[in-house]
Amino acid sequence: MKRTELEARITDASDGILTPEEIRQLETDLQVFPDLQDDYYTIMKLPEPEAAYPKPGNELFTARINEIRKQIAEEVETPGNNPAFYELSLVWFKRYALAASLLIVTMTSVISWLQPVQEYTDTATIMNDLFYSLDESDADAYVAYLDDFTLD
Repeated sequence: MKRTELEARITDASDGILTPEEIRQLETDLQVFPDLQDDYYTIMKLPEPEAAYPKPGNELFTARINEIRKQIAEEVETPGNNPAFYELSLVWFKRYALAASLLIVTMTSVISWLQPVQEYTDTATIMNDLFYSLDESDADAYVAYLDDFTLD
């Protein structure tokens, strides 16, 4: 078996796709490549993500979500609070934030697409456009003044 095929089989083994018989065959094939065999055993010793990062029970999440909903409901029902702001901030923003961001991306793309494209034919033109500005700066005017001054 080729090295790249063994690497793919190691990935499959770490993902739990291989059967026990295929894992035994993989371990036999890995004896040809000791460095891959070391990597395989190291990868297989890694803990499962669920064990490394345990999730709290659903009851905890449900209780916290219900608490947040209760606080929001109390805020909306309290006299003096503006439910229009609540609706604007939590409902409308959530609905139209993606649409607005896509509109902005589309507009900037259209604007950049409408810009005239400069055609470069040779390296000298590219270098001149990139490194030397087309507008005359104060330094350029001063150098021209000095050249005229020294010639007189």
